[in-house]
Amino acid sequence: MNKKKLIILVLIVLLLVLTGCVNAPKDEAGNVILITDETTFNYMFNNEGFFEALFILPLAKAINYFISSTNSVFFGVVFVTLIVNLLVLVLTWKQNVSQQKMQEIQPEITKLQKKYEGKNDETSRMRMQQEMMAIYQQNGVNPLGSFAGLFTQLPIMIAMYNAVIRSEYVAKGVFAGLNLDKTPLKGFNEGNYGYAILFVGMVIIQFASIKLPSFLAELKAKKEAEKQHRKYRKEENPANSTIYIMSAMFSFMALTFPSAMAVYWAISSVMQIMKTLIIHYFIGRKREKA
Repeated sequence: MNKKKLIILVLIVLLLVLTGCVNAPKDEAGNVILITDETTFNYMFNNEGFFEALFILPLAKAINYFISSTNSVFFGVVFVTLIVNLLVLVLTWKQNVSQQKMQEIQPEITKLQKKYEGKNDETSRMRMQQEMMAIYQQNGVNPLGSFAGLFTQLPIMIAMYNAVIRSEYVAKGVFAGLNLDKTPLKGFNEGNYGYAILFVGMVIIQFASIKLPSFLAELKAKKEAEKQHRKYRKEENPANSTIYIMSAMFSFMALTFPSAMAVYWAISSVMQIMKTLIIHYFIGRKREKA
């Protein structure tokens, strides 16, 4: 299975897992059991489980605390999002560097694949794999490193979703006329166009964060062409289809999930853009020294 198909498979699994986590525990009246200041670790552990007590409870408690402290449901979600993303950044720094290096060397990989295009004999396939591995080794890239980052973020995303829909302060809070526990789709259908603005803004920022690495890779290829005094030829990027699939997936989830998750993804995307630019600069400086 090639990398493109593997990424698409991971995204489908991610969507299925997140969609399957929408059923938060409810009371006899059918209402979601909210996490309040009085909810304890022992209650969550004994009545719901280890994951709920260790991940969902602290996040919901943190959201409640920051909403109470700032008197704003929006900034409460923003602050927790910043903290979560900083922790993820620390845990997945190496994977992020490897993932961005993969984007940087994509033109070389595409060129190599074209070199062996149509050659389906065993010898040609082995040579292509050897040359591809040589490119990975020369650039210090682990081709599977990016997937570790995806699977690290998966439980955090699930926990954040459940924390948002179960936070007492999110359920009761309002920001600029928006109930962040309501989905953008439902809010828009009720005639509140503020939900549409929030959704569209999130989609634009999310797409920019996903597209940025390939844009920087193309920019790098142009500079390399100028240094070698040759005309730049834009290569077809096979990752583009994956970018569009990821954007569509997150757009669907943001449309049908609580609006607080749109805030979470928007802020996460802004941090992703900053992280991408920092890593790009870091890789560039390291390459110049080498």
